[in-house]
Amino acid sequence: MSLVGSVNFDGNGGFAGTGTYSESGVGANLTGSGSGTYSVNSDGTFTFTDYEGTVKGAISSSGDTIIYANVGETAENGIGVGIRK
Repeated sequence: MSLVGSVNFDGNGGFAGTGTYSESGVGANLTGSGSGTYSVNSDGTFTFTDYEGTVKGAISSSGDTIIYANVGETAENGIGVGIRK
């Protein structure tokens, strides 16, 4: 699966996002949206939780970039990078 989209964090532990994705055996240029909760630790690590499971990652010291991975906890294993606009 590949995904391009945007996620908005509300500052109170909630997030919502939309995007376009392609998935093998399903199709290309599909659209979707989702929401869930998040928490951030003092060391910059975070956890996102939505209907598919939990994703863990870290925020750069500047706060402009995140990296994350979900391995074995959700339906889709993967890694990702987010960049603040």
